[in-house]
Amino acid sequence: MTRREYWFVLFAFACIFVKISKAGVAPRISPIKTPEDLEEGQRLLIVCGILKGTQPISFAWRRNSSPILENADIKISHNEDYQETLHIMKLNADHVGNYTCSAKNAFGSDQMSVQVVLNFKPIWIQDPSSNLTSVIAEAGSSLTVDCQVRGHPPPTVSIYKGNRNLYIYHFGYFYYI
Repeated sequence: MTRREYWFVLFAFACIFVKISKAGVAPRISPIKTPEDLEEGQRLLIVCGILKGTQPISFAWRRNSSPILENADIKISHNEDYQETLHIMKLNADHVGNYTCSAKNAFGSDQMSVQVVLNFKPIWIQDPSSNLTSVIAEAGSSLTVDCQVRGHPPPTVSIYKGNRNLYIYHFGYFYYI
């Protein structure tokens, strides 16, 4: 091998080595967990940690497919190069949903989701007492009481006539006697 061929081969290996060393790794997010017994008023931290990936890595958060913007109740902190935390300061029913952390770098992306379920007392969506009126109905005819409520676990609604609990049919938010 001539000196010129030697330097050419050495240069070719050096180029291959540089190219291999510049190859990077797409981010991979570790599974995200939240407590199962969350209650209204508690603080919640959702940690998005990177198991592997080449820097720089950018993060993004979504709730029910919509981007999360920081506000008085929600803060996002970039803890270190491989971790970001979503802080919910005071949980309420509006925070229930599917939270997704996405991580992206020049070599790819990954995302991981977690469902936030909150135990909260029943809340009237449509309070039946707000539009109480006397209703006269003929025997055998239909009567609909609009009584919308939400809570978790899902609340049970009972309708009474006098002291007697009436059997009701439940279809979504509507209850039919």
